[in-house]
Amino acid sequence: PDREVPPKLWEVKKVYQYIGFAPDDLLAGRLKIRNRYYDTNLDRFYPTWSLLENGVELQRGELPPISLAPGAETTLTVPFKLPVPRPGAEYWVRVDFHLNQDTLWAAKGHVVAWEQYQIPVATPARPTLDLAGLPPVKVQDSGDRLILSGPRFSATFDRKAGALTSLVYDGRTISAPTTGALTGPVFDAYRAPTNNDVGLTGAWSRAGLSKLSRRVEAFEVDSSDPRVVRVHLRSFSTGAPNTGFVHDCLYTVLGNGTIHVDNAITPQGALPTLPRLGVRMALVPGFESLEWYGRGPHENYVDRKRSAEVGRYRSTVTEQYVRYPWPQETGNREDVRWLTLTDKSGGGVLVVADKNAATGLVGERQRTHAQARDDPMPGLCPVRSRQWQLRSGRAGQVRPASASLPVWFPPAALLAHRRRSADSRRSRSASCRCASDQPRRGRSCRPHRTRRRCGPLHARRHRADVA
Repeated sequence: PDREVPPKLWEVKKVYQYIGFAPDDLLAGRLKIRNRYYDTNLDRFYPTWSLLENGVELQRGELPPISLAPGAETTLTVPFKLPVPRPGAEYWVRVDFHLNQDTLWAAKGHVVAWEQYQIPVATPARPTLDLAGLPPVKVQDSGDRLILSGPRFSATFDRKAGALTSLVYDGRTISAPTTGALTGPVFDAYRAPTNNDVGLTGAWSRAGLSKLSRRVEAFEVDSSDPRVVRVHLRSFSTGAPNTGFVHDCLYTVLGNGTIHVDNAITPQGALPTLPRLGVRMALVPGFESLEWYGRGPHENYVDRKRSAEVGRYRSTVTEQYVRYPWPQETGNREDVRWLTLTDKSGGGVLVVADKNAATGLVGERQRTHAQARDDPMPGLCPVRSRQWQLRSGRAGQVRPASASLPVWFPPAALLAHRRRSADSRRSRSASCRCASDQPRRGRSCRPHRTRRRCGPLHARRHRADVA
């Protein structure tokens, strides 16, 4: 309703593109190109290419147009030059096809098709950390609380809560306890239902996923190595009887402030299809700047990520939230290698995934929208619209069908719109004025039942009334 381009439209454009790509010899820069148009030669477009290292562009170039008839296939050679591989680096090649002149629907340079491939480069292994050179970790165990600290950090664990409750780097608080909530990372198997979850919310409710009760079963500390302290937490979250989740979390705290977290989740009992499975962590306000290496820039999901290029992107946490007219999952990013959250001064936290991960940063706003089905957004209301729609049946038989259209109204116009809607409902409930002329079977009709209940001589009058 706000006329912004939704992320799903980028996916539609990508899967509908009429130029096909396939790898041939990526190390040599060769790709197979297929013209999927029915009546358009590819000489109406010009190709460009780019080479990226870990999401950062290294090289870029333009190629001459390719004359390729509809349905034909050819080989395209991209003249990139691979640099000396850096340890653990990833190299990507991307090819775009652009309009070579202005059209009625897009300007010259508009991208009509693109594809990206990872080049299988043999890179040296990443260097390992020398644990012997790390400073020792100071351990303070006061019974209920365990504080692990070093020259530049402090991490506090709560034994009763079985969770990390405070994290401080260089005097800057990253995570701190809030009223009625754990900072985490803690187990999470629930999110606010969306309109795609019809038929599942009942099972979620019966399983108690939105009201899991968490119990700490183990809290173990291994400080045998003063430079590497390990904290093992085990908790059991249960909803409905005889069901739940066992969450094992192993924190490995190094003397330089690095914290490695291993999570293992084991389901118990008969559970429905889960809305979510993972861990959730709350940060203090202020870490608004976001940078990540993964798929983007728009939101993407495991089944909707072809249009999201692997790259390095910058955004804000606020911009991760997409204002869909009806509640939808929002803010997810797939195949994320790492991300940073920083404040205005540039300080913050770096999160690195052992394997490509999915992340979502929309704050707690999405959770509060569990009841948003009745009032999706301020100033947005569903309007019952009457439209004519062809149905199966006798030739020429037409019935009006009701459709719910999301229409944006300024708040000041809402009251007037509701009054008009009420007046419209009252007028439609009245009997048809031609009922006494030629009624069928002695029953009066309404405008939306014109052809079924009225004589054919009065069809024109009813069409005028409905319009």
